[in-house]
Amino acid sequence: MKFILDENIDRIVAGLIEERGYEAILIVDIAPGINDLSVLAKATDSNAVLITQDRDFGELVFKYKKLHIGVILNRLRGLSSDKKANILMDVIDEYGERLKGRFMVVEPNRVRFGQP
Repeated sequence: MKFILDENIDRIVAGLIEERGYEAILIVDIAPGINDLSVLAKATDSNAVLITQDRDFGELVFKYKKLHIGVILNRLRGLSSDKKANILMDVIDEYGERLKGRFMVVEPNRVRFGQP
């Protein structure tokens, strides 16, 4: 499985994703500063699940019905980068292919799915 990490996601997440055999592409490395719609399009064109902290992607997916492969909204503010990365990896490992086509919100003590 492939993931695109928005600019607001720590590099440590990319490292853990790759350690576990997945592909990680960082927006900051391939197209820094692009707008949210372009980030979502890059993820879709790359057949990648997007990982972000930006709630605006919920509006793009649910209100504007923008095409996506999957979105993981990281709502883990206040935690260390290591803790955030480990929680995200646990979620990716647990849900795997079920992430595709879904919008997921990851919070410290729960995971919520939406399916537009």
